[in-house]
Amino acid sequence: MTRISVYLSSAKRNPSFMKKLGLGFFLFVPAAIFAVAALLHQEPEVADIKDTSSSVSIPVVVEAQRPKTCEERQAGQPSASFRGHNIWSYLCQHKEETYTVSSGDTFAKLLTQRGLSSSQVHDASQAVRRLWDTRDLKVGQDVHFLYPLEGKPVFRGLYLLADPTHLVLLKRVGQDFVADLISVPSITTMVYKESRITTSLFDAANQSGVPTNILIEMIRAFSYDVDFQREVKEGNTFSVFYETVQDTNKKVLSSRNIAYASMRLNDRFLRIYAHKTKDGTTSFYFRDGSSTRKALLKTPVDGVRISSSFGMRMHPILGYSKMHKGIDFAAPRGTPIRAAGNGRIVYMGRFGAYGNYLKIKHNDTFATAYAHIHNFPKGLRVGQTVKQGQLVAFIGSTGRSTGPHLHYEILKNGMQVNPQSVKLPTSEKLSAVEMKRFRQVVAKVEMQMAAQGKVDTAQLVQNR
Repeated sequence: MTRISVYLSSAKRNPSFMKKLGLGFFLFVPAAIFAVAALLHQEPEVADIKDTSSSVSIPVVVEAQRPKTCEERQAGQPSASFRGHNIWSYLCQHKEETYTVSSGDTFAKLLTQRGLSSSQVHDASQAVRRLWDTRDLKVGQDVHFLYPLEGKPVFRGLYLLADPTHLVLLKRVGQDFVADLISVPSITTMVYKESRITTSLFDAANQSGVPTNILIEMIRAFSYDVDFQREVKEGNTFSVFYETVQDTNKKVLSSRNIAYASMRLNDRFLRIYAHKTKDGTTSFYFRDGSSTRKALLKTPVDGVRISSSFGMRMHPILGYSKMHKGIDFAAPRGTPIRAAGNGRIVYMGRFGAYGNYLKIKHNDTFATAYAHIHNFPKGLRVGQTVKQGQLVAFIGSTGRSTGPHLHYEILKNGMQVNPQSVKLPTSEKLSAVEMKRFRQVVAKVEMQMAAQGKVDTAQLVQNR
């Protein structure tokens, strides 16, 4: 207050000061009022805005992945062929691994390799053996192992074809194993194939799609009448009508049961038909009802070449001309040798220059001999009765031999004769009753081929 009094007394004595003071109040008071109002009504502080577009990420909403359907999971898997089957849902619950059996594999070995203990292998094998002999597991056969869809690949089961129309399914249920034999949906169809031979019978069959087992069956059927080493030549033709078993996707599961076959060999045309007699035996017969089966086979091995014929020749080891009293068939060591006819084994073992030697007596007139053998099937013995076509030995190179081959002899009344020219006993013919049934079979087969537009062009030629 003292300081204000001083200012006022000074102002009375100095009029100009009073004028300045009045102007000051005039300027100061509105400014003060404005400042106070601004403080009372202050707006929220606004931050300095910057461009942040480069650092802001907009979240993307990802749609949940749709679970795969059973069909999508199994696409491309062998199990896809069982779509619609009653085991389809079970297979869909598992991942699948396909393994092709190799030499030396056993059923037990495959299970052990997939983590099963010895007791588990035993239990699983026992479950399967009630339905299928695990010793029938073959090289080249596919076994399909099952595992969980997620998690560790723990063995959950397997399936395999026991035969073309039956499947063995092994399931792991807790610590136990359960096996089922399941009929596979299949379709049986007849297939006709024909081909012209250009290089070899095997090449012609392969090019026309004839399965190996069908070709071998055809060769054996004709082997009583055809010398496949000397008669089959370029330009010859053959045809075969056989059965196939297919799954629902038309995949061929097996080929079997020739119903008809023919061969045109230069001036000969042979055609044969399969016929099952009342005793249940199925054999091949010519159109006149005579059996293709003779007393002896001309060729006791399949698909091999003649390396030396019957007659005089320069001996490859002795170095001078010597009578060759048989036929040599060159083939790899271990090639199967089959009995040329029904008979009884009268000799089996080492026999001088012949090496390992086998002799079969067929009747009072004929016998056959097989030399340079590598070894014999287990269980074969002297005195045993064998059937035509039965496995009796394996090709080798024992004795006086320059390489693996079979020396084959036909003995008539104890003397070696030429297997190519010897006149063998004629085949039996069907009885009148069976002939009537056989004609019905022939008519049915020819109608089936005609329905496919597959009539053999040489059928009008005389059969024999």
